[in-house]
Amino acid sequence: MRSLVALCWLCTGCLTGSTLEAELDSMRTQLDSARAGGAYECAPEPLARAETQVEFLGLELEQGHAMRATEHRDEARLRVETLLATMKAIGCKKEPPPKPAPAPKPSDRDGDGVIDDHDACPDEPGPRDLAGCPDRDGDRIPDKSDRCPDKPEDFDGNQDQDGCPETEDRDGDTVLDDVDDCPDVPGPRDNQGCPLMDKDKDGILDDADKCIDDPEDRDNFEDADGCPDTDNDKDGILDEADKCRDLPETMNGFDDQDGCPDINPELVVVNLDLGKIEIKQKVFFEFAKAIIRKQSFPLLNEVASAIQSLPQGKHVIVEGHTDSVGADKANKKLSQARANSVRTYLIGRGIDPQLLDAKGFGEERPLSSNRSEAGREKNRRVEFTIVD
Repeated sequence: MRSLVALCWLCTGCLTGSTLEAELDSMRTQLDSARAGGAYECAPEPLARAETQVEFLGLELEQGHAMRATEHRDEARLRVETLLATMKAIGCKKEPPPKPAPAPKPSDRDGDGVIDDHDACPDEPGPRDLAGCPDRDGDRIPDKSDRCPDKPEDFDGNQDQDGCPETEDRDGDTVLDDVDDCPDVPGPRDNQGCPLMDKDKDGILDDADKCIDDPEDRDNFEDADGCPDTDNDKDGILDEADKCRDLPETMNGFDDQDGCPDINPELVVVNLDLGKIEIKQKVFFEFAKAIIRKQSFPLLNEVASAIQSLPQGKHVIVEGHTDSVGADKANKKLSQARANSVRTYLIGRGIDPQLLDAKGFGEERPLSSNRSEAGREKNRRVEFTIVD
């Protein structure tokens, strides 16, 4: 029986606490509204009493004293009702804050619509886009900066910021004296008013003549630059001794004095019957890489010359080959990379990319047995096949 009574008391306490908290929230809301409505100004004492009792109610609930909280609830409810009744009786309401005083009107002493703080000429009226300064001659240069305030600037590209027109032209070449390098001798504007000259009498005026003291030789090679051309193809062999004055010599140790491009047969032979550019040396690469060693550059330079000498319509397949050491897939990839490197080098030597293909065969086409070091050395190679 005692347990049942205790349980009923506990349940009643829970319900009472929940109800009291709801009433506490309601009274706090009423107090907030009262403060907002001016209670602090017109009914400060009832407001303070009501807030005190509501605070007591909240403290008792926090400490779990439901019975004492009920007593404070009744007192708090009375105080809140008294506050609201007092406010209603005296017509309490919160006065709005006073309106700020209007800002003083900005000063504009000259009455031009530009306030003095932004007016560069506050006592003389002028347009807004000239910062309030006058412009009597209408040339858009303010009078205070205008050396000729009653004569508009002519904006001829000469001293256009001083406000004065520049009109003197003694030699009559339409280039005003202020910008005329030869004010007493007429000349064109693009030569600063000076006459055009041809010191070496080669028919090319000095302003376009790169060699004003040496006449052009008129050999149909760069005849417009005004310079005599003693070595048209710039191969270091003077034209008088150059058998191919428009084609530079290939300095490869073979007939280098005749001035004509040629192929060194000790390095490269073109065999059209076999469809091959035969090389007398190997193309060397860094180990297991596609980087060409410098020692092979002269050989590849000769290959480039050989490709340039091929009949029109021919192009070349750069073939990469490896030995059988390593995985097939890796060898195929390496041979393709090396063929690509050689193709790129030849393009850098002036070969049209359209004339070159690159193909890696890996270990598919050995020239010798891979069972010996000598055979493997022979199989690691680059070949150049000529096709239509």
